[in-house]
Amino acid sequence: MGIIIGFSNHKGGTAKSTTVINTAGVLAERGHKVLVVDLDPQASLSLGFGVEIAELPQPSLDDVLLHPRKHTIHKSIISVRDTIDIVPTNILLADAGFVLMGAQGREFRLKKALAPIRKNYDYILIDSPPSKSVLTVNVLVASDYLVIPASTSFYSTVGVQLLLRSIEEVTYNLHSDLKVLGVLPTRFKTNTVESRDSLAEMKENLGENIRVFNSVIRESEPLNKAHRSAETIVEFNPKHRAAQDYRDFVTELLEEIATHD
Repeated sequence: MGIIIGFSNHKGGTAKSTTVINTAGVLAERGHKVLVVDLDPQASLSLGFGVEIAELPQPSLDDVLLHPRKHTIHKSIISVRDTIDIVPTNILLADAGFVLMGAQGREFRLKKALAPIRKNYDYILIDSPPSKSVLTVNVLVASDYLVIPASTSFYSTVGVQLLLRSIEEVTYNLHSDLKVLGVLPTRFKTNTVESRDSLAEMKENLGENIRVFNSVIRESEPLNKAHRSAETIVEFNPKHRAAQDYRDFVTELLEEIATHD
């Protein structure tokens, strides 16, 4: 049975999609079978794996969520690597999100869609939109665990705190078993006072209530180039420090998951 990990933050610009892409890359490097699910209508995850988002497989993810009795998720999956598959999306998912607001059982659509295919993967990683929406709630309800990428910049904790309120609502009303693994500091600039101060603030303000991962993802141009080349960092430049940052994070991530088993 595959472990489902959601990646979410109500604030944009936190390297959320980049983190999903490269977490998948490291897990695949270690021999795991991975499915990534793009629930962000901006489609950064899909683009990051080289998917032509103008020509999505049919039925598309919005079809699956809106018409679950008619469509299953199986035909929405694309193989992008030997051990990485993706359920891609595009901007049409935003319209689906609005339509879902009035649908019965709207919060459970993704969870139910993924249930028949969980056994096919070791890990399922879900990228959520940077907002409080029914799509984000679907990610929280479908996930076993949650990671919160947060950029080390001023006001970096704002999106985290807003998301924590949403998580509290979801765990109380819909999914009491959701486990928040922690906040992952991203876009860290080693040579700036702002990044260092923001990281210290993050640990001080959040550390008592939620784990802040020891791993820190440093800002680097190779990460951006890898994304533009539709490669993970461990494919694009496996010896670069950014590749090691994500390897360190995945090690810590799996250790943290093991403590909950």
